[in-house]
Amino acid sequence: MPMADPYFKELTLQPDLLLDEINSIDKEKQIWSDHFGFHAIELDPNLIQADAALKLVHQVQPIARIGLLMIRPLNFYKWHTDGFRQCCLNMLISQDHSSHTLFGKQFDYQNMSIVELKYKPKTLYLFNNQEQHCVINFNGPRYLFSLYFCEETPYQIVRDRLAAAGLLAP
Repeated sequence: MPMADPYFKELTLQPDLLLDEINSIDKEKQIWSDHFGFHAIELDPNLIQADAALKLVHQVQPIARIGLLMIRPLNFYKWHTDGFRQCCLNMLISQDHSSHTLFGKQFDYQNMSIVELKYKPKTLYLFNNQEQHCVINFNGPRYLFSLYFCEETPYQIVRDRLAAAGLLAP
């Protein structure tokens, strides 16, 4: 089975104000826009400086935009790599539902070896968007915090920068 490190890495920081802001949003009254097959709302960019965790990440790898993504119940976001985004930070907001984020490597015509990102509550993950991944969502809407960095930089470089700054879990 492949190791998780080429696909994702847990950060040592936990957001503070970001979670309060996201939890205060009335998600059913929001106007969600389409964002590459997800439903999305952009969050206030002032949170980048206001939230302690995002501020530290921003000092190492500047953040351009932050947002909330939603996948409806009983939805499969198919296997893909992102065409533009190299890597990002993600944090699963929904904790009261069943979903899976999988990374995979094809090893023969019909089979893939997979690694699951099992999100811990209130935990940010550096996510390698250039590796094959998918999302399976079962019951309830699935909400995920995500961001874009100012400069699209390969996962390995951002991982090394965050590690050097002491922001990644061992």
